[in-house]
Amino acid sequence: CHVSGSVSTISIYLPEKVGDSYADGHYADTPKTQTLVTGSSFELPAPPVSYLPSGVIFAGWLVGTPTELGITSYWMGENEPVFEAGSSHTIKGDVSLTARYRGIDIDLANDASNYETLNRYNGKTAQTVTLTGRTLYKDGSWNTLCLPFALSNLSGTPLAGATVKTMESATFADGTVTINFSSAGLTAIEAGKPYIVKWARPDNYVAYDGTNANATSDIVNPVFIGVIISSAIPENVSGDAASFRGIFSPYSTGGEDRTMLFLGADDNLYWPNSAMTIGAFRAYFTLHGITAGDLNNEAPIFVLNFGSDEASGITTVNSTDAAGTWYDMQGRRLNGKPTQYGIYINNGKKVVVK
Repeated sequence: CHVSGSVSTISIYLPEKVGDSYADGHYADTPKTQTLVTGSSFELPAPPVSYLPSGVIFAGWLVGTPTELGITSYWMGENEPVFEAGSSHTIKGDVSLTARYRGIDIDLANDASNYETLNRYNGKTAQTVTLTGRTLYKDGSWNTLCLPFALSNLSGTPLAGATVKTMESATFADGTVTINFSSAGLTAIEAGKPYIVKWARPDNYVAYDGTNANATSDIVNPVFIGVIISSAIPENVSGDAASFRGIFSPYSTGGEDRTMLFLGADDNLYWPNSAMTIGAFRAYFTLHGITAGDLNNEAPIFVLNFGSDEASGITTVNSTDAAGTWYDMQGRRLNGKPTQYGIYINNGKKVVVK
């Protein structure tokens, strides 16, 4: 838009499309016009956005004299002093107002609601999405993850090199809940679906303690590039005995809840004994129709079956098995180390006794 003279006519041309340059033919035939007097205040108009590509948003108006600007591209330059639509500008002479655009960079919070942000950018392609405050641990244990965008290929993303699985079924028999995950690692993920993710623990692993992000270890504030945002409510992966539920915003339990389980340190399951909050973009488990009386209250048993390429783990919620505790493959606790040939579970790992 251009403003000139002591009695000024403002012409705002709405572009038919936003490309890489201001080429001829990109403007509508009939401009919007407005007459102003020098010294009067002019409110910067709403930007032309009708023809914006998916991954572009209005960044602001660049204000200057017609000879100063010399703009040849729609894209905002680094550190350009742009003004928001609706802000006021005093007319003092000839001036040009140029709409500037940029790619979409999104910061999603670990400890605050993200639904307003996701709704604003739903269906748009983000240049970058950063999970601020989130750490993906590469200590050899599983992380839960639920993302508001799909990844068709994990290569070139923060999940490169990770094993990714989701729950396939959950059963309950003889007092034992068994949660079965994908038998093989997945190579793509769906938006809003809960997953577990882990990396092999590096020999030089150093845990992130809030200050020392070791480049070869944990991934702090992971950044995903060129993804399409989805604000759809995360889906539940359901089995007969339990569901796996993803979240995009923090989830507060409100207190003790024996129908809920979350994956904690060393791949152990826990249920909340008091009010607690699970951070955004994670997942948790809920039990279906299983009451405390159905479980062994002293040591309720849950089998996490991570598939044929990894040992099944047996965990007792909110307790730690001693190194000498053994189970058979049906989850039954044994009296000491077995002497008969077979496959057993000790300290959460499959062990062959010969």
